[in-house]
Amino acid sequence: MNAPTVESDSPVTEPGVAVATQSPRALRILRPVQAPAQMIEAQNDMRAFIEQVLEKDKDYGVIPGVKKPSLLKPGAEKVTLGFGCVAVPRILEREVEHDRPVHWVKQKKVWNNAHRGDKTFRWEQEEGDSLGLYRYVVAVDIVDPDGVVRGTGIGACSSMESKYVDRPRDSENTILKMATKRAHVGAVLGAFGLSEQFTQDVEDLPREAIVKEAPPESPLDKKWPNWPNFAYARKPFRDIPTDVLTEQLQKARTTVEKARERRDADVVRMGEALIANIEAVLEIRRTDAPAPEAAEDAELPF
Repeated sequence: MNAPTVESDSPVTEPGVAVATQSPRALRILRPVQAPAQMIEAQNDMRAFIEQVLEKDKDYGVIPGVKKPSLLKPGAEKVTLGFGCVAVPRILEREVEHDRPVHWVKQKKVWNNAHRGDKTFRWEQEEGDSLGLYRYVVAVDIVDPDGVVRGTGIGACSSMESKYVDRPRDSENTILKMATKRAHVGAVLGAFGLSEQFTQDVEDLPREAIVKEAPPESPLDKKWPNWPNFAYARKPFRDIPTDVLTEQLQKARTTVEKARERRDADVVRMGEALIANIEAVLEIRRTDAPAPEAAEDAELPF
């Protein structure tokens, strides 16, 4: 009895054996699993949940210079629990070297405040050496009550980030938690379709990377405390004469010394702040004061 043969365009390698080929399947058009009305209803329910349950500055934060608010860890946890789901983390990668030497360099923006409205700044550099390198990559699955994974997020964090690089050994647990938080927030945004309303990780960026930060208030623009019976109360320091500031500086120093003796921390704190601002204003005025000019008819010493 002859063995059955399989029709194929492939060459026969052995007697009675052939390689079968499968014709490609026609592409299937993907269709929504829910009617548009149901999708819209689900989105409206989600918006209502966010408005009624999530709290601004606690569950999500508005970062200056960013259009969408940033979903925070408490908000991600509330959304997860609110829909009967659980977040299941798992470590995908880890790099732990306790004795790894790391040389780091940081830069800090310092405003000059040379005069009113001065928006110039300089970068001050700080560098050092630390021990330890820690890096974690974490995945978080959003699992519904039936055990079905509804979404997955991946987050990473490393001790090479500027906020940890100078103290890596003290931050290992924090780095792992940060990677898990980033993965959880990403999973919630994807699983519940919240990317239109929220962003993530913006709060972890340096402030100057998010918004063009205005320079801090000049000592000249700060206002004197609201002291009763003081002519310059609530007035900007720039409007207070130098002799008045000098007199008040001596009084403030005396007040702080007496407050220290009686251990009045609040008075010491407020007095030291006032002294620092008065000294800063006086220094600005000394620096900006023009050099005295000789009279035209003055007798020259030669």
